[in-house]
Amino acid sequence: MNVLAIHLDVLISVKVLKKYWGVDPQSIVHVGAHNAEELETYNQAGWGPVIWIEAQPSKVRELSNRLPRSHRLIEAAVWDVDDIDLNLNVMTNTESTSLLSLGTHAKEHPTVTFSHTIPVKTKTLKNLLNNFEIPELLALDIQGVELRAIKGYGSEIASVKWVYCEVNKAELYEGCCLISEIDEYLSQYGFSRAVTRWTIHNWGDALYENRNLVPRSNLSQKISRSVVKISWAFDSTISKLKKLARRFLN
Repeated sequence: MNVLAIHLDVLISVKVLKKYWGVDPQSIVHVGAHNAEELETYNQAGWGPVIWIEAQPSKVRELSNRLPRSHRLIEAAVWDVDDIDLNLNVMTNTESTSLLSLGTHAKEHPTVTFSHTIPVKTKTLKNLLNNFEIPELLALDIQGVELRAIKGYGSEIASVKWVYCEVNKAELYEGCCLISEIDEYLSQYGFSRAVTRWTIHNWGDALYENRNLVPRSNLSQKISRSVVKISWAFDSTISKLKKLARRFLN
């Protein structure tokens, strides 16, 4: 849903995640593949291989022709219950496509509108990944249903080192999960939110660390991470000022 950067990368770059937060997975499940925009940066960081999961048939066809052979591609609409008949709401920019209807997203990103629906039958991660090893990193970019996907992985989530997912302060999609709900649920399995980066549109990306599997940061790491966060806060302030200026001029 990163319409600001046309999804060129995650909001918190792979380079930053590896350098400052020590994220270095040897296996990844990425739910919400879209065009696999992160593929190049995953490769550059030496991350992977990756199991990509995508619900849009057209995107699956495109990806099947260009993903490395060491990667896997699964077509599925991920939910917390198997075999539920739902409609996938395809948006005009395709990356904002969701199993949910637009909420405040319509106001925050007025150029992105509903296009059409695709009937889908839902699948849980527990079902989809039953024959695979548990990944070190679970990345989720599925427009408001991230928590449902996590719940659908069951107790296996406790063996994942990192969860990187899109988060929301408001209901950008009707009935979407909010960041406080993800915090609360993952805490039951040993996770804490290590870092969050917000856009000016009430959504962002967050990294969760499994405290049982990831070493705690030392003083030097804490200082470096604080510097990164301060730079993001500065960028965010500038973006907010620009947004206010545009409203004033219009």
